[in-house]
Amino acid sequence: MGNEIVNDKSWDKTIFQSAMGLYTDANNYANFLIAIMENKGLKKESFNEMLKEQVQLPEDDKERQYSGATEWGLGFGRKPSVYGINYLHEGSTWGYTSSFMINKEKKFGYIFFTNSNNQGELIHRMENFLINGK
Repeated sequence: MGNEIVNDKSWDKTIFQSAMGLYTDANNYANFLIAIMENKGLKKESFNEMLKEQVQLPEDDKERQYSGATEWGLGFGRKPSVYGINYLHEGSTWGYTSSFMINKEKKFGYIFFTNSNNQGELIHRMENFLINGK
């Protein structure tokens, strides 16, 4: 998976940028995702709107080919699986990557934040382990 660890001091955390504008840690974000899985903190209608299909991704879409997401909700990729819909999102800014996937029906998922550019294999291994037990 690579041994490169990035320690980039040039990133100015005081400037908002949409691609890297969420400031939190994995524990707090995990609590947010657990609240989504348990329908806590918002009205049922809000959860439904946030997680329902908003945009269908074309077959040749790069994101669809990479992550397997076939459509997007409001901030959540939607990826069908044998256990229902997995909700996911991945992001990266040079030297930093993050990813999560949750399944509301089965109440499982993962989240990680890294200071590496090599998240692809980790994402696929985590999903394979959670979905296929391998």
